[in-house]
Amino acid sequence: MILSASPQTCASQRPRVDLRAHLRAATRPLHDEVDALYAAFDRRTASGHACFLRAQLAAWTALAAPWRGFVSSTLGCSAPDYPGMLRDDLGEIDQAWPADPFVVTAPAVIEPAGVIYVLAGSRLGIAAMRKEPGWNDLYGRAGRFMNDQQGGKVFKALLRHFDADAGAQLDPGRLCEAAEMAFGLFIETARLQQEAAR
Repeated sequence: MILSASPQTCASQRPRVDLRAHLRAATRPLHDEVDALYAAFDRRTASGHACFLRAQLAAWTALAAPWRGFVSSTLGCSAPDYPGMLRDDLGEIDQAWPADPFVVTAPAVIEPAGVIYVLAGSRLGIAAMRKEPGWNDLYGRAGRFMNDQQGGKVFKALLRHFDADAGAQLDPGRLCEAAEMAFGLFIETARLQQEAAR
């Protein structure tokens, strides 16, 4: 007699995918584009730093719901209020730079873990920026968003999630689609802010 395998059995027999490596390879071109666009803001000046923060604020605001929900409920971590930090920082730089961002809308999130990969991973890039010479002299007190270090803990929790049994149930293709959407929003907001500053 031939017994058919259950879906769960088939899933358990699939080769385990290194989700972090898969996401890194699949999204590298978009990641590089985001890095280049945000590096183009002249953060040595108050106006340039404000442009950088406003572009970040628009993207983080659009992705706030999956950030809060997934980080808190699935990863069991505190979800730092980065949009709030960005608004406070913008308010300290110059009242002429309104704290409310231009609005972009995120498409329906098909896999929140892919979005969190981009958002929490971006905090590693911010940590590298903090090592730039003269950081405190350049930005003074308006550094809540840049100086916060909680995002690194969220990223480590996400990697543990990837390596746990829950990670084996994630669809790598859907993860990549969600991550690409999130990177695309950061690209869109950077371009919109560059246009607005001209």
